[in-house]
Amino acid sequence: MRATLIHAPRDIRVENLPDPKIVDPTDAVIRTVATCVCGSDLWDYRGINPVTEPHPMGHEYVGIVEEVGSDGCMGVPVDWGWIEINGVRRPENAHLVGHTVAESAARAGRPAAELYFDTLTSERLGTSCLMHVGHEDNVRAIMRHRTHTGGSDGLLVGDRPHPRAWGTFPRYLGRYVRELGVLGLEECVAHLTGRPARRLGLTDRGLVREGFAADLVLFDPLSVTDTATFEQPRQRATGLPYVLVNGVPVIDDDRPTGAVPGGSLRRGSK
Repeated sequence: MRATLIHAPRDIRVENLPDPKIVDPTDAVIRTVATCVCGSDLWDYRGINPVTEPHPMGHEYVGIVEEVGSDGCMGVPVDWGWIEINGVRRPENAHLVGHTVAESAARAGRPAAELYFDTLTSERLGTSCLMHVGHEDNVRAIMRHRTHTGGSDGLLVGDRPHPRAWGTFPRYLGRYVRELGVLGLEECVAHLTGRPARRLGLTDRGLVREGFAADLVLFDPLSVTDTATFEQPRQRATGLPYVLVNGVPVIDDDRPTGAVPGGSLRRGSK
């Protein structure tokens, strides 16, 4: 069963889209929202009159969105109860932060999809969210694979960013090595350093070797712990008293030095 179409003629039908050939940042809100809803790249609209010809899949995709959630997790439909708004730009939307779309919609007495699209429009797509999805057994199984590399796409912005931005690598060392024994210490270090460096083609990173960049972390394997939480995400890990980037201390005796010696890296560059 699919839900009733929510305000499509006014908000998210293709007829509200500007001409795709017109590049105007102020038009991005409705255009991007409608593109996401219709599950189609913007360029698919070329040759379609945006005033008289709605996208052929537009109605169907809106119905799916309202019924089972946003297709926002690598192709897996996500329930609105799993999507937590964690950052907004407009003060009047601050009450949404820290709550799922389902919770806020229930509190407002509105359909979840309607609140979702209205929030994106009000914020001009400036909203960020957390996706409470994943499966711990899968995480551990993937982690054990010999080609696995560790990393994080955590963002440092937003009112309540994901705690992985502050705690990904200490969590590997503390929880998955020391507490659970999923990986051995040496194996875990390889997962987080040399192996991803090779994968990314960073020819002078990832190993402690003469001629390599001195990106070094001194940690205590008996105490290293991530402390960031969903409620308090901006908390530094413990047990990492010294960190050097390009040979320059950025954490010295557990205190930030203020130095910013890092930079962007390109494959094969030194």
